[in-house]
Amino acid sequence: MTPWEKIERRIEAAASADFVTAVYNPKSEGRYWQLYRLKELFLKYREPETSVGYIRQAGREEQEIKITTLHDFDPEEIDMFTIVIIGNSQSYTWNDKIITPAVTTGNNVPKTLVSGKKS
Repeated sequence: MTPWEKIERRIEAAASADFVTAVYNPKSEGRYWQLYRLKELFLKYREPETSVGYIRQAGREEQEIKITTLHDFDPEEIDMFTIVIIGNSQSYTWNDKIITPAVTTGNNVPKTLVSGKKS
């Protein structure tokens, strides 16, 4: 199992870089407190209104989807059958969906493809 210190550095890097972040299989009996720490770390770098969505039992009859904010995100509602998506600073909620606009040039080609390097 990956040491928590390494995972926490990765979480902080993703949060500070303003990445949209997906967390899968985030909680079990032995891993329950880490989601509280993840929320705390993201709140260091993101606004409390940042969009957060999660889906439990994806693709199954029992599927549940919830859209909330980072401030109102409740780790108690998450289990090992849940995928959590944390938006970035450009993400917003519209029609019960989280939207994150793509960064593009004038011709709708992503900047990373135009320049050949990360932007």
